[in-house]
Amino acid sequence: MTHDQLKILDMIVRTGSFNGAAQKLYRTQPAISIAIKKLEEELEISIFSRDRYRPNLTPEGKIFYNHAQQVLNQMEVLAKLGKRLSAGIEPEVRLAFSMICPMKEILGQIKVWEKRFPQTQFQLTEMPLSQAPQAVVDGSSDFALGTALLNTTQLEIQSWGTVFLIPVAHATHPLARATFDLRESEIKGYVQIMVHHQDSITAQVQGILNDTRRWIVNNYNLQKYMIEQGFGWGFMPEHWVKDDLATRRFAEIKVKGISSLATEIKMMRRADFPLGIVHTAVWEDLQTMRGKRLSLEALEL
Repeated sequence: MTHDQLKILDMIVRTGSFNGAAQKLYRTQPAISIAIKKLEEELEISIFSRDRYRPNLTPEGKIFYNHAQQVLNQMEVLAKLGKRLSAGIEPEVRLAFSMICPMKEILGQIKVWEKRFPQTQFQLTEMPLSQAPQAVVDGSSDFALGTALLNTTQLEIQSWGTVFLIPVAHATHPLARATFDLRESEIKGYVQIMVHHQDSITAQVQGILNDTRRWIVNNYNLQKYMIEQGFGWGFMPEHWVKDDLATRRFAEIKVKGISSLATEIKMMRRADFPLGIVHTAVWEDLQTMRGKRLSLEALEL
């Protein structure tokens, strides 16, 4: 049994005929027929039923073909890996990450990679929380940090860390000036500034949010600016408002029944993506970073 015979088998199934496989593989039809005949003789089974115009897999042939596909896929992965290794250092590494991720920590690691692999270009793409995994699936990014909402075996997914969102307002906002824990009814009259993907997160506090006026924005920069201008309050990642809380420009809102909201961040890559030298280093460093509590304390320098 050879790799060439398995490729011929796969092409016959894909094209639906011996002649179609011959054309795709630039072989003669007799050569295709001979290769399959030798494979059947070696296995002592009939892979194809030839009693119809088009060849159909026999029951034994279907089982064999399913396993042959797995072998071919693994051979393709090995071939890609070999090319990456022979090429040496990869010229580019692409990382997609959610806007909720702590950029200070990520950029700190990028500096390490840049010094270690100066000939490699790092492409960074910020995306909404749930869209980063799709960038890995469709091949536009090598790695992603975000929420793993896709149910697919194409991705290798590991926990990376947790981001905590806390309710904040500008220091001049009436909610920030409260000297006691507010009741739910006292916060309902004020506008909540929300980033659009937060709906699924803040569902944990339905008792307040269902009756609260909401203004929806599409990123944290705009949310923070609107909070700074006194338009309302909102849940923001701790690392986004760390300095503002320290200087008392922002204040954490204390409301009975509300605490910080936790969002788990996953690290992802294509399961069938062969890792070269730089990609391996990036994946291993992301693993080293994972599991940290990405809160104010974890981001202290």
